[in-house]
Amino acid sequence: MRLPRHPSPETGTRTNLPAGTVGLFINGVPIENRPESDSFEGRNLWHYDLNSPIGVDPAHSGMTPMLAKLLGDGSRHSPIIGFALDGYPIGPFGFADSPGGAVKRMRSSYRLRAIAQRTAWPDGTELTPGQYGPPIDAANPLGTFSEDYEYVEGAGDLDRFNGRYTITPEYPEGTYAYFLTSDTQGQLAFPYILASEYYGRLPLEPEPSTPARIAVRPAMVLMASSAAPQAGVPITFSFEFGAHALEFMHEKPIHLIVVSEDLSEFSHIHPERTMGNGYRVVHTFGHGGRYRLFAEFTLPGEGPRIETIDLQVAGPSRRAVPLAVTSRAQQSPGGLRRNCRHPASCARESTRRCDFA
Repeated sequence: MRLPRHPSPETGTRTNLPAGTVGLFINGVPIENRPESDSFEGRNLWHYDLNSPIGVDPAHSGMTPMLAKLLGDGSRHSPIIGFALDGYPIGPFGFADSPGGAVKRMRSSYRLRAIAQRTAWPDGTELTPGQYGPPIDAANPLGTFSEDYEYVEGAGDLDRFNGRYTITPEYPEGTYAYFLTSDTQGQLAFPYILASEYYGRLPLEPEPSTPARIAVRPAMVLMASSAAPQAGVPITFSFEFGAHALEFMHEKPIHLIVVSEDLSEFSHIHPERTMGNGYRVVHTFGHGGRYRLFAEFTLPGEGPRIETIDLQVAGPSRRAVPLAVTSRAQQSPGGLRRNCRHPASCARESTRRCDFA
């Protein structure tokens, strides 16, 4: 893993922190985005704050003592304890004003939200009833989920990325830096190290030099590594969405179905989130001809939707196979009920022949 030696601020769209590694401690131990890795009912909407003392999973509490040791006693400017993937340093304590002056504990500007129900996200997104979080009670008090917090500008010392411009012994000319935050009792405080986005420009995975825009929809843009897909040649599909997170359906954010016009080829694949804000998957078409892509996903605050995209794939087509002629009357040994003209009688005789409507 490589980090930029000369980091720079991101001037365009900020990059959301992915689940998994978001930085490195100086001893090489990865810094994990823990709140993003485990969510209520596995739906990727309400993420457990596993670093909090309120956390519901004791098996994850081992990180808290390790990070707490890095806080020290605050009597001197802390050494750098790690770097985020955008290249900016991380430290617990910093100078209040000028080098050599007082050293202070850096306070986060995130606070618990004043909410009675978990019906919306901190950014104002109103969720559907099926996407609501659990009730705020003794089992799930405020602070159980990272979405229970909101950023209040000026409430602490740090910005919404949980950092600030500062001068350190290692950077006498000054640098932007993230801080390990704690409260007045010396306990780690949300968001602990990094918040939900990187301040700096992230060295993203290489994209195709001339990506082709395949489809533009109100909620989705589909790009491809080639505007002319060919049979037998891998093609990369990249999805971009207006929302920074998608609700998981059957443990996946997107279900992409690829079907050939002659119905001889069918693929069910799952684009995965990249280091940036998109989703990506590589697919190889088996033969030339017309294909239809069905992308199924659910945005926060909306119900499931399916977008369809038609593609023409170059290459030799599959030899046509005539469809077998069958009778409209079918036997259902398991007791088929759907579209049956005689449901009552079929319910009594599960092996009876029924005519489909």
